[in-house]
Amino acid sequence: MEVHRIVNNHQQSNSYFFFISHREIVMVDIGDFDINCFHQWIMSKKINIRAIFLTHEHSDHCCGINMLQHYHDFDLYCSKICSINIANPKQNFSKYIDSIEAFSINRTCKIIGNEIKFELNGFTFNFIETPGHSPGSICIFVNNCVFTGDTIMQTNTPLNLPHSDKIEYKNSLHKLKKLIAQNYMIYPGHGEPFYMEKLYTTV
Repeated sequence: MEVHRIVNNHQQSNSYFFFISHREIVMVDIGDFDINCFHQWIMSKKINIRAIFLTHEHSDHCCGINMLQHYHDFDLYCSKICSINIANPKQNFSKYIDSIEAFSINRTCKIIGNEIKFELNGFTFNFIETPGHSPGSICIFVNNCVFTGDTIMQTNTPLNLPHSDKIEYKNSLHKLKKLIAQNYMIYPGHGEPFYMEKLYTTV
């Protein structure tokens, strides 16, 4: 499975996509990368966006959704709390950031809960709720890849935000330690992907 990474301008967050068939992709988190250019590339290749998953509700991970949905029809998956918070500029934090305009995402989301599994074109997706950094955080398992948002990164996860919870975060890490093998590839919300073995002793 080849995962493509896009680095956004806003907070240098990551957006990802990978193919689940010859002309279908799945995306994880949508920041403020060049949506227009991406749209032109998709159209030229006759590619369809099958689904988009959000790892959590913070603006740097979802601020491109509204623009992308002008061009494409897709299913948006996230946790229940995330679906509520992305509709509130205070809870997605865009209200407090000068570098972007405050926004809300008002659309029907497909809710994914803890340990929910489903398949798309032979790819099995497993979702683990991981509150702590934010109340709506989830990690997405696909084969031996894990999209962790800001829950696991090579740098310290910020836990000083208004709705962060250090105790919940610690519990989430203990849960993930039982599920993520050392040879799993981590695709974090910021920074380069890495193998879990680099952090295994600290998680």
